[in-house]
This record gives sequence, C-alpha cells and structure tokens, in this order.
Amino acid sequence: MNVEIKDLSVDIDENIIIKNISFSVAEHESCIIIGSYGYYNGILMNVLGGFYEPIGGTVFISGKDIYSKTEDEIIDLRRKISFVFQEGAFLSNLTVLENLLLPVKFYEKEFVKSKVMKEIKDYCEYFDVPSVLEKRPAFISYTSKKILSLVRALITHPEIIIINKPLFNLDIRNQIKVANLLKDLKKDGKTLVIASNSFDVIKAIADQVVHIEKGSIRKIMYAKNKDFLQEIKKLDILSDILGVEDEV
Repeated sequence: MNVEIKDLSVDIDENIIIKNISFSVAEHESCIIIGSYGYYNGILMNVLGGFYEPIGGTVFISGKDIYSKTEDEIIDLRRKISFVFQEGAFLSNLTVLENLLLPVKFYEKEFVKSKVMKEIKDYCEYFDVPSVLEKRPAFISYTSKKILSLVRALITHPEIIIINKPLFNLDIRNQIKVANLLKDLKKDGKTLVIASNSFDVIKAIADQVVHIEKGSIRKIMYAKNKDFLQEIKKLDILSDILGVEDEV
C-alpha cells in the first residue's frame, strides 16, 4: 500500500500550522519525517493516521482518500494500517493485555487467541518487558507502555505502520532493539512512515527523508541519490541513536 499526501493543510484553533505540503511514499518503502519542532510532525502523524481531519488537501492510501470514506470503508482500510502513539495511548480502565487485544478483536472477529498470545510473549521476551500484562496501565513504566504500544500495532499484521518518535525517551538498549525491529519490518516489505530525528534510523531504513520546518516542507531527500547521507549529516537537528531524541 502506498501513501500520498497532496496539498495538505491543517489548523489548530483556527491557526494554520501545516501549509500545503505534498509528498508520497511508495509501497514497501520507508519515509522518515524530520524537523526541529516535534509538535508539527506529531500533528502530521495524527492526520496520516486518520485521527485529525485536515482543513485542505487529501491523504490517499492506495489511491483512496481516507477522509472521504464511509465508516465501513474506513474500518476496512484501518485493518491494513497501524499507528504507534508516542505516549502509548492505553485505556486506563482496561488491563494492559486487554489494551493490546482491542484492535485484534475489533478487526479480526475470529482471531486465534493462542497465536496472538504467542506473538505478544515473543515480543515481550525480545524487549525484556516485565510481567505487566494483567496490570492497569497506570501501574507500568513509560518504557513498557511505549514498547507495548509498538507491539499492539504489530500483532495486527498491518501493511502500513505509522510511528511517532519510536526512540523518544527509551534507554540505549531499547533504542537499539527498536531500530533493529524497524530494519526487520522494512525487510518484510512494510510501508513505514516514521517521525524521527535519529540519524541511525535514517541510515538503516530510509528510502526518503522529508524535512519539515514549522509546517512547511523544506526539502525531500532520497536514499537512491549518492550524496544522500552527506545531505543528512549536514543537518543540525539530528540526534544519535545512543541518546534521546529531542522533543521540541
């Protein structure tokens, strides 16, 4: 599935904060959104995920405008898209496991629970997540919430994954594990749209980088160009994987 953003404009409290931006992400490719102001890129991620309607322009997923669909059409489309929130976004009245299973139950009415539970267990072992599945979200760490939010997205086996700041506020060990997992997702042919200022993530998986500043595209850079990494290195907004991404 491919993604196309055309003449997109977004406002918050009647102030336009994203202004007529256009770019596309080919099927099976990875696009990294970078910029000095995480706020703008976070809003863009929410628009791409279908959570905040733009005031102008269109967001196409496989040629279909996600903001002009009926509810049934949107549900069918969402089966193929997963969104990973920066802060986890767990419902406080449910256990962690119930939160993880929500999208699976919604989109796959006849899912095999034992198979899904094995996937969750395997991911928890990979990330060394403690035994928190029966706890309420308020009683688990930020790191566990962030990692499990990614797990929740992956167990639905989406074709497109949208992730806002996957490394933010993680320790070095988990940053490396997440980065390696992103490499595996790319190898598996997933279409990835990721907001991240990590040079190592860009180097590992980016097919293109869209540089956005204050809601406007400054530059689009493509990995197929021989000077791609040199262009990226010149930017002063990037962080190293062995450190915390800036949240400005």
